Amino acid sequence: MASQFKTLKTEIDLRKIKNQTPKAPELIVGDQYFVSFSGKTVHPCKLIKINTEFERVSIDVEIELKDKLKSTEKTSLTYTLFTTEIGKTPVEAIINQSVKGM
Repeated sequence: MASQFKTLKTEIDLRKIKNQTPKAPELIVGDQYFVSFSGKTVHPCKLIKINTEFERVSIDVEIELKDKLKSTEKTSLTYTLFTTEIGKTPVEAIINQSVKGM
């Protein structure tokens, strides 16, 4: 299935990261991060909110849509994720996505 988001492909050997622990990056509202939903594909995203009202901190990120899917009203979608589901680099995002599923 083709992604509706802008994507970047990365070169990483997933076998080498299986023993790593997911780590939350330093969170700064407005900064750019990366998220990976599967495999070696990452999506650039922007942190728009840090939610601290529950025991486990979550974040809202905005992921930009591909140019051909943009309309005048909507250029991105907002997702709520846990802090260990994003990374400051594409590789960190893949490590956090891959390790949590193991």
